[in-house]
Amino acid sequence: PVLEGDDWNASQYDTSILMARLRQLNNEVLLAESVADDVTNSSRRIVQLDQPKLGLPGRNYYLSSGDGKYRQAYLSLMLQACHLLGADPMTAMRDMHDVMFFETQLAKILVPAVERRNLSAIHRVYTRAKLKQDYPTIAWDLYLDTIAPNHTAYTQQVRLFCHQYLKDLILLLNHTPDRTVSNYLLW
Repeated sequence: PVLEGDDWNASQYDTSILMARLRQLNNEVLLAESVADDVTNSSRRIVQLDQPKLGLPGRNYYLSSGDGKYRQAYLSLMLQACHLLGADPMTAMRDMHDVMFFETQLAKILVPAVERRNLSAIHRVYTRAKLKQDYPTIAWDLYLDTIAPNHTAYTQQVRLFCHQYLKDLILLLNHTPDRTVSNYLLW
């Protein structure tokens, strides 16, 4: 959207489709996923979903007042990339500030590593139906079929290592303009 300026049409945008397409290009944005041995039954493989990595090295870079120079450098990189791609400077400034704010909100909802040490406490197995029921904002059938098109058996159940993050992510997505989410995904 930042490159299209005011011509961007939000009615033609779908977060789930864009996430799935980006995953096909090996970009794990908003969610990290893999097909791996099931941690509770090594004779089967299962899709595992987890919280993603962000653009800066760790969540504290977004949250610590002492790391402002890194956030400023990151924002400067975003703006330079937009400029090189031909975006209107004012649109780029507005949109990339929104992206930086959104990414900072993502950092706030990431569960810190110290709270993720006990795998048995943080993982949950979901069926597709349960995922769709608990997290309806994401088009799970489309997303799972896109990320693992030849592995339908692996996607009938999904292991979540990010239950709290996913709950908070859905709330964040529901309160963030599509333009900002799209710019973040494509950044």
